[in-house]
Amino acid sequence: MINPAEILRNYLVVSATGLYTAVGVRIYQSYAPDNWTPTTSAVIFHLGGDEGDGHAPAVTQTVEFDCIPAGGEDASPADAWAIYQALHDRLFQATLQAVTGGTLIYATETVTGSDSRTEDGWPTVSAIWEIQVRATA
Repeated sequence: MINPAEILRNYLVVSATGLYTAVGVRIYQSYAPDNWTPTTSAVIFHLGGDEGDGHAPAVTQTVEFDCIPAGGEDASPADAWAIYQALHDRLFQATLQAVTGGTLIYATETVTGSDSRTEDGWPTVSAIWEIQVRATA
């Protein structure tokens, strides 16, 4: 069975990348854990669309990312943009990247980064990507 969230996260948390330098392993699906505080940066992603039955050879999903810098409401929007750039650099032209759980076949940005603030006033940059993944054979 294909788990798009697991494959995507496993690809994103690889060390020795600009994204790892920016957020480490603080890449969360849907929401940050209760013990996360805005003293550290994070990326939160939301899977959209239909995951299908999970048994197809490959699954295509829309993913919305929110890049949140350390510092909460006192953080700089420029810091949010730096995290977005690191995320973009990690996903841009990612093709056939094997990780634990499967392979990221491709990633394409469909809506480029846009900045805003969370309900708590924290700066954030959001972007939407389309990914295709397949399970390990």
